[in-house]
Amino acid sequence: MEADLSRFHGIRYSDRWRFDEAGTRKLTLREIWVRIQDLPGDSRIAKHFNNGKPRWDDETYLLADLAHILSGKPHPARPKPIKTSRLESPRRQAILRKYQARKRARNAGGEAH
Repeated sequence: MEADLSRFHGIRYSDRWRFDEAGTRKLTLREIWVRIQDLPGDSRIAKHFNNGKPRWDDETYLLADLAHILSGKPHPARPKPIKTSRLESPRRQAILRKYQARKRARNAGGEAH
């Protein structure tokens, strides 16, 4: 993180423990967080959380799409989509099935009267 803050924002992480003349921190946790959120895909933090590979930006995806259109084959380095999203997880599906079964039972009971 220290290297990324220095490289991309010109910030010294050690300023986190330094104060200005008015007694205010030179670098706050909020300022660090805001700058980390804006790091490009080739930053060390992005690579760390992407299995050591740079994260693709919009331009890279567009170029890969053009290569796919021209060659008919998907770009070999294109990141694979996540197979199951959080909404499609087995646990969520089980909860939905249980909810739907209760709803059917409730509706069936209401029709009998």
